[in-house]
Amino acid sequence: MDVCRSIIHIIEMYHAMQVSCSILKDCQDIDERCLAFIGFDAATEARYFIYVCFIVFTEGCYTHFDSWCPQFQCPNKNMG
Repeated sequence: MDVCRSIIHIIEMYHAMQVSCSILKDCQDIDERCLAFIGFDAATEARYFIYVCFIVFTEGCYTHFDSWCPQFQCPNKNMG
């Protein structure tokens, strides 16, 4: 359960950074790659990767990560 909470905190952190940057008037000095949540590595962080895919594609939460960052990929986006 702590792992799930930690993953949600990580996702929330990226979401907050993206929203904050969109509100800032002077955001061009911030590298967008630093704001992008690209997910977890399926080879070395499989359980985190699968949980994020579940949250995004089955539960329908944080769906903006899929469209906002093309590097975020899940092998089966129709997990539900």
